[in-house]
Amino acid sequence: MPYTVQNGKCTAIAYEGVAVTKTYTYSDITSEGRIYLDDYKIGTNTLQVLIPGVSTTYLDQVDDVRFTDGSFCYSCHVDEYAKVYLQLPSFWSDLLTEQSSITVSYLVTNGESGRVGANILKYAGYSTVSLASFTINNPQPSYGGYYPESTDELKVNAPRHARTMDTIVTKKDMEDLVICIPEVAYIKCGDYNDDWTGYVQPQDAYKCKVLAVPSNTSELSLYETDEDGNKKPTSTLERIMSYVDERRLASIMMFYEDPKRLVPNIELNIYLDPNDLKVTSIASEVITFMKAIYNRSYLHVGESLHGSVIGKDILNAFPSITYIEVQAPEYKITVAEDEYIDMYYARFKVYVNDTIVLDEWED
Repeated sequence: MPYTVQNGKCTAIAYEGVAVTKTYTYSDITSEGRIYLDDYKIGTNTLQVLIPGVSTTYLDQVDDVRFTDGSFCYSCHVDEYAKVYLQLPSFWSDLLTEQSSITVSYLVTNGESGRVGANILKYAGYSTVSLASFTINNPQPSYGGYYPESTDELKVNAPRHARTMDTIVTKKDMEDLVICIPEVAYIKCGDYNDDWTGYVQPQDAYKCKVLAVPSNTSELSLYETDEDGNKKPTSTLERIMSYVDERRLASIMMFYEDPKRLVPNIELNIYLDPNDLKVTSIASEVITFMKAIYNRSYLHVGESLHGSVIGKDILNAFPSITYIEVQAPEYKITVAEDEYIDMYYARFKVYVNDTIVLDEWED
């Protein structure tokens, strides 16, 4: 498990699910180079594929194996019958034989329902090391766990690829295609026709400004600083730039920038039956819900959020709540066209039946 230690504290990245390891043979590979997996709710970011004789290490997983540089790797997809499969490169039959063995490991997860709210974890076990003397906690709620693309989502995303033919000519092409990169939650593209870019004719006629929001909430920028203090692209930005350069046809100068982040202060007063068992946990459950539903993919760059919408969504999700007052924002969280609301890092002040139970504003 990946972990870091700082100031006497250890931060580890945990994944939810049951570990599965299966071995496939040459005969399990279809004529299209697909290996169909037996499970559906697979944590695709936990996939590991090992093929002795092809590589001594796990194969690299890519977004789409069709657009690789010729290295032996794989991509993961879901077909029209909701079957999960691994796609091997077109030259797979040149390297594999009837004696080849393909070992595939992954976690079978509970999908979105497997997310864990903040301050829920209190214990962690390990086979060889006792953790009894350590304090275990998760101050931030978990994220991810999205289900494979549904039929309705396919209806929305498939026309994007059909319309663009996987090439980038217009700003709309850019937004439609790059959003398909898993590392990108949202992307906005503009030129001199868009006031928010600050570009004007004629000197900026061939400039394009791209604002991208990473999917990973731990990433706050498209750039990082190295040991020498130099600014360089993160792996997410390098992924975007490579993806775009392989597909764009126009000779335009591309400028990749971070949209401005707005971290809001939210104040709620929740009313429910004082005898309800959820009285003690409702605040954390509502916060976890808000961070999940108003995620980086949902709240787009330049999109404001009304307090009335927050109240409506919470009431619909929590039948036990009889009434809720959204006291901040009373009206809405307003953002500029180059700004977005990062709800994951929002600070909350929550009352339950007029009694304050949580106050993050004090910090």
